Amino acid sequence: MKQRQPIIDDIRRLEAKVNLLNDKLDRLMEAQGIKLEKTPEQVDKEEEKKRKVRERQQAKVLREQQFKVRTSKIVEDLRLCLLVGYELQAKFNLLTRPSADRIRQYQQTNNPRAFDGLKRRNNG
Repeated sequence: MKQRQPIIDDIRRLEAKVNLLNDKLDRLMEAQGIKLEKTPEQVDKEEEKKRKVRERQQAKVLREQQFKVRTSKIVEDLRLCLLVGYELQAKFNLLTRPSADRIRQYQQTNNPRAFDGLKRRNNG
């Protein structure tokens, strides 16, 4: 009697798993039947809708990436102008604070000619 109980329990567990698999198989067959019953026009319309949704999602992601790039450039420009601009204005005796583009050009080439046109004229 004691040996039969574990075997019976195993059989019941296996039956439960088989029933679960049968239910899943029934749902799958039903879904496939619905797809097979659709006309090609319905399938084309659904595919078109899915394609449009994917395109909109990709466009949204692209816009977000472009926005991040633009904002990071603006932040970098502000950082350059505010942190480095005043130092360079005093160092090279410039009339105004240089733009971020001129600061970048100076940092890349280390050539003070990037500030030509901004220098004060010395009267004396």
